[in-house]
Amino acid sequence: MNIKRFLLGIGLVLVLGVWLMCALFLPSTTVLASHLPPIPEILPKGVVVKDIAMAAFNPCILLSNGKVQCWGRIPVGVSKTGELQFPEYIQFTPITVHEIEAATDIAVGTEHFCAIEGGTVQCWGSNSMGQLGNGTKVSSITPVTVLGITTAKAVAAGGDNTCVLLMDGMVKCWGARAGKDVDLTNPDSLVPVAVPEITDALSIVVGLDDGCALLSNNTVKCWRNIIGKHDGFLDGKWSKDKSERWSQESKPIIITGITSVKGLFSIYDYFCASLKIGRTKCWHGDEDPVMVEEISSVKAIAGGYRHTCALLPNGTVKCWTEQFSPKIVSGVASAVDIIADRSDLTCVVMSKGRTVKCWMIQEIDAPTTIVGGP
Repeated sequence: MNIKRFLLGIGLVLVLGVWLMCALFLPSTTVLASHLPPIPEILPKGVVVKDIAMAAFNPCILLSNGKVQCWGRIPVGVSKTGELQFPEYIQFTPITVHEIEAATDIAVGTEHFCAIEGGTVQCWGSNSMGQLGNGTKVSSITPVTVLGITTAKAVAAGGDNTCVLLMDGMVKCWGARAGKDVDLTNPDSLVPVAVPEITDALSIVVGLDDGCALLSNNTVKCWRNIIGKHDGFLDGKWSKDKSERWSQESKPIIITGITSVKGLFSIYDYFCASLKIGRTKCWHGDEDPVMVEEISSVKAIAGGYRHTCALLPNGTVKCWTEQFSPKIVSGVASAVDIIADRSDLTCVVMSKGRTVKCWMIQEIDAPTTIVGGP
């Protein structure tokens, strides 16, 4: 027997064995990251990225030509039982949503997507809790029109709920736990309902269960969509603790200590505001805001349940977790927008709007270009 061939054969077996063990037993995020495309999608000449949205490994971008492209965990069908069907592998090449031709804003939930087009809101994906807003619970992989909305200005999505800011400053929401009245047996709303006591909103953000609006006087009001799932709601009655501030009708409350706001952001199940004084404050539910000590001035902030990333005024990005202090993301020097999903994925739009880079928090030193061009 040729000893060199024998050793070579043993080496190949060991390499294949290690690869198989990694594919089978390493965390899914590591395996998914290895499927990132080596060649980025090239945008048409003159087209740039205007906005980016994401919730659960499902980024979408709004292009300057009004088209919407999505990649990641994208549904491809609906089963006979009404459940969304997904491809076997994560889709890393952006796919154009052909039914949307002139979008002006986009939002992404856990398994649903929305776009504003001509003042109306078009949504597609899961509708198990009414998050498509068309009066049914029938899921759809093609856009359907949200009922009763004709003057939409901005749209935001949470886990399974959606909110829209109207031209007159009012806010309406639909989907999971978006019912106007407390109803423990049927809290979801299949059609938009008005958020009470908000008539002058400038912008809105939505988290997993709550929503917040920046008002014309530069203060912030937040409301709670969730019903019966936090410490302040027990046995169908509000307990006598600080959660009593969230009224039975989920009326918005003013967030104390938040004034002179530059930007409002949603991060998993909490919110942050960048202030004109050059600092950032964050809060959860009705808790008092706290100053973010890791960074000072930010242009935007994003994150999931295990990580936070900040876009700094100079276009660089810093990310941190409970395990490590803020680190500069390699290869990102001129970002203008940032978004993160609720797990470990973060994406940025670069300065000319022609490039989108994404990375898992475990691969902060190696962002991958998903969309690129000169």
